[in-house]
Amino acid sequence: MFEEKDDTIMARWLAGELTEEERVEFEASSEYAEYQRLAEGLDAFQKPIFDKEALREKVWHGIQNQKPSKVVRLKPLYYTVGIAASLLLLFGLFFNQVSYETDFGEKLVVELPDGTKVNLNSKSSLKHDRFFWNGNKTGE
Repeated sequence: MFEEKDDTIMARWLAGELTEEERVEFEASSEYAEYQRLAEGLDAFQKPIFDKEALREKVWHGIQNQKPSKVVRLKPLYYTVGIAASLLLLFGLFFNQVSYETDFGEKLVVELPDGTKVNLNSKSSLKHDRFFWNGNKTGE
């Protein structure tokens, strides 16, 4: 008689949809005691009472009384980038030299930013700062 799946029989039994003949046969089966224990256990699991209005009011009250969040600015990052750019600029201004060199048998004419022309003979060199160069020209 129980050609249907066991879960279908149990579902029909719980819903009260078994015919009298099916019910008698089902209660005589070995699985009936197990199904009855399961049905009693299911009764213990009742749907909790759920009040939508109370929950909505509680959530809305929480939203309205919410404290403004603190905004953290990333100023240390800006300071770090600014300091790094300043150091790079200082190194570029004060440690950047321009040098000219000649080897044996070479001659070179160099025009400085102020228009001065310098003739370099063989195996000589000229160095000056790229920017504040007026006061410190050196030659060998």
